[in-house]
Amino acid sequence: MPDKTIHRAGRSQVTHRDVPVPWSSTKRRGKMKPVNFYFLSTGRCGTRFLYHTLKTCSNGEAQHQPGHEDICEMTEDLVASYMRDRESVFKARMEDFPRLRRRIDKRLARPIIYGDTLNHMWPLGYMLYRYIGPQRLRLVHLIRHPVAACRSWLAAERESFSCNDSSGVATGDFPAERVANFWLNRNSCIRDQLEMIDSPEIVRVLRLEDIDLASLRELFDFLRLEGFGNSGARLYQFDGHCEKEFPPRSSDRV
Repeated sequence: MPDKTIHRAGRSQVTHRDVPVPWSSTKRRGKMKPVNFYFLSTGRCGTRFLYHTLKTCSNGEAQHQPGHEDICEMTEDLVASYMRDRESVFKARMEDFPRLRRRIDKRLARPIIYGDTLNHMWPLGYMLYRYIGPQRLRLVHLIRHPVAACRSWLAAERESFSCNDSSGVATGDFPAERVANFWLNRNSCIRDQLEMIDSPEIVRVLRLEDIDLASLRELFDFLRLEGFGNSGARLYQFDGHCEKEFPPRSSDRV
């Protein structure tokens, strides 16, 4: 996938300027208000590692999977709607989800940068853009190689679900096919949302396999985070304090 989003030709775009943006004012006492950042991903692609790295910043707060139960229920409805009508995800409004809106407003009211790596935010990127606007939002599309991601899903859910349980992504009949479609549908939905955003400078595409110290420093800069030189960033990069060694070696089997 390209490193920058490309506008889709022929599609009429609804931007944040077409709807009320309650947080459109970006100045407070002469200073820029802090941004909020969100990761859009399929899961099983390194969000826990990135959380441990980002939380070492000195001027913000990073969380991993906060309140995922509430968000999960809402995203399941959005996903079902997207599978029936792909344009539906572009019509969803924050005002239609009051619990989510209260959650986002609380984060925006904080005096520091806030972000989380909640996997269930993946169908909400365009909605967040319309509601928050480009001045205070950063979105990261995190991608892992499909074979590696699917193998991780299969291994994790085979440990969590019984053979007769079909409630998991990778369970039931034809689990490999199910999880492959899961990976494809989620990343397609994220891509479709990002292509609708008319401020591509607020979006980054990050491949898990490409992560190194240089890309992590660029990620800190993109998210306006300070303190990359903290020992924590290097600790989680090289000292084995995460589930998998990063960056993945090119010789690793996937």
